[in-house]
Amino acid sequence: MTDNHFYIESIRFDGDNVDASVIRFSPGFNIIHGPSDTGKTYLAKAIKYMLAGSTAPFGKETGYDRITMVLQGVSGKVTLKRGLGSTLTYVVADRDYGIPAGEYEQAPTDGNDDHFTISDVLLRMIGLNEPRSILTNRYGSKEKLSWRTFSKTLHRSENRITSEESIFTSAKYATLSAFLTLFYDYDLSTYREGISPADIATRKRVLVPFINDDIEKAEARRDALVNETREFEGRSVRDEIDELGTRMESLTHDQAERLSKIADLNRLISNLEHEQTRLEFAIAKYNDLASVYVAKIKRLTFDDDANDHAEYLRPEETCAFCGSKIHVNELPDYSEAIASDTANEVSNLQELQRVQEQLSSRTIAVQQHLSEAKQELAALQTDLANELTPAIKELSQAIRELRQVEEKRAEIEMLNAKIGEWGSQIGDISTEEPTELNYELEGFFPREFFSSMTKYLREILTEVHYEKAKSATFDEDDFDIVVAGKRKKSHGKGYRAFFNTIVGLALRHYISERALYKPTIMLFDTPTLGLEHQKSGDDLITRKDENGRPVTGLLRNLFDYMIDTADQGQLIILNNTDVTPPSDFDGAGAMELVFGDGDDADQPGLLHDIREQVADETNEQGSLF
Repeated sequence: MTDNHFYIESIRFDGDNVDASVIRFSPGFNIIHGPSDTGKTYLAKAIKYMLAGSTAPFGKETGYDRITMVLQGVSGKVTLKRGLGSTLTYVVADRDYGIPAGEYEQAPTDGNDDHFTISDVLLRMIGLNEPRSILTNRYGSKEKLSWRTFSKTLHRSENRITSEESIFTSAKYATLSAFLTLFYDYDLSTYREGISPADIATRKRVLVPFINDDIEKAEARRDALVNETREFEGRSVRDEIDELGTRMESLTHDQAERLSKIADLNRLISNLEHEQTRLEFAIAKYNDLASVYVAKIKRLTFDDDANDHAEYLRPEETCAFCGSKIHVNELPDYSEAIASDTANEVSNLQELQRVQEQLSSRTIAVQQHLSEAKQELAALQTDLANELTPAIKELSQAIRELRQVEEKRAEIEMLNAKIGEWGSQIGDISTEEPTELNYELEGFFPREFFSSMTKYLREILTEVHYEKAKSATFDEDDFDIVVAGKRKKSHGKGYRAFFNTIVGLALRHYISERALYKPTIMLFDTPTLGLEHQKSGDDLITRKDENGRPVTGLLRNLFDYMIDTADQGQLIILNNTDVTPPSDFDGAGAMELVFGDGDDADQPGLLHDIREQVADETNEQGSLF
């Protein structure tokens, strides 16, 4: 047996423009009482909200929109912070719990069944570190154990404190499964899961219309595909695809060859154009050189003519002025040199002309070759563009259309198979029968549980001086108290609230003494409900003081007993002051907090200057407990 348990150390309410409200609790007995509408029920709802609840305790119109709860466990503190209306709670835990700081969902759902949640945080604090399965009906349907599963038994709301039913009957199978796990560490995941009538009815109500809708959609799609492929009916599409593929292979081979030849021609044309350019450049260069040779020959011819006429230009041998004899040198003769130079230049010009003729011939040949190559290229490109490419494109389109027909035929087959499968499912659902596993969880509890609960009931009733205490038993069928053979429903509201509280206290004692995992926080909202206007009688209230509070009677004795058993776990009582006994709430392990405007009040209410009745006008959310 482990000693893992925890209690609520404090709860704090915050808002941006309001004063914070903080309630600090004792690990044992806690009584918060005051007039109506001072926030007691809000406190009950806030506690449930923070302990994996789903509905906010009040609206943001109050000005309060954040709640912080501090839990004290054996291994340290865990702090929970949550905004009103948020599905996430921020958790900070001492390291011994192995819980990383961060935001967590409240409890497992269909979408996050494997996620670690606030519920898992709370279960880990009492020693349940691994997920557990519980049964939800006698047919063995299962779900994950969560804190919510058993919290309604431990936390009795004002609208259920006077219930005629057992405190164990809220979602009975899940609740009993949870306590089997908490008390004895039962592993219910091994039990076979059957089919319940509710499952069958749900499938007929939900699945059959859903499947029929799928069938209608599939049939419409199939019929459309059949119409689209009707012209191909009786044709072997696969054979046609293979035949066209063979033709396509031949055409693409021809196309590849022609493309290769086109590439070769493009390279040849490029080379020829380069050669043509080079030849044209050389011809231009040699033409320039020929002009030089011709100019030289012309100059030499002019020199030769000048040399021939030099003798006619001889000067006079006698001076015209003085008559003296003038000595005249003989003029040189350049004719041989000029003739030699002229012969050389003519020879060079003739050699150059032969080279020019060769270049011209080469140029003509290159131009002819280039023209032929371009004509061949143009013919190939025209053939490719006008014949091969259109033929290939046409074949590709035909093959694509045939493949689409093939895909549509495959889809038609798939749809027919689905339609048949869904039809079979509808047939199976229509003829489905429940699996009669008949798991009756009451029989899973050992005899010791019923004898111990009976023992605790009698002890508590004896302590509160109930005269028929020895006749009380814990019924194995109803999981509820029976006194002198009379069940709870035969009593009025006041006694039903009294007996429900007694059963809760007996369960608290059993958890404290015998449970392997101990959820030791128990809350009763208005356990005196139904006694507000009772003056005396029925032994619940035998005498009141001057303020109308019950001084003697079973009710006073019950409160004294709860104070005396503070060591059995945290007990939180929310009650109206006018029916709260004036017991000694100042003892060890006890905490009293009074709401109201009187001299004895500790504070006006849970939320400063806000009454429940006023806040409820803007908050349509129902009770959590």
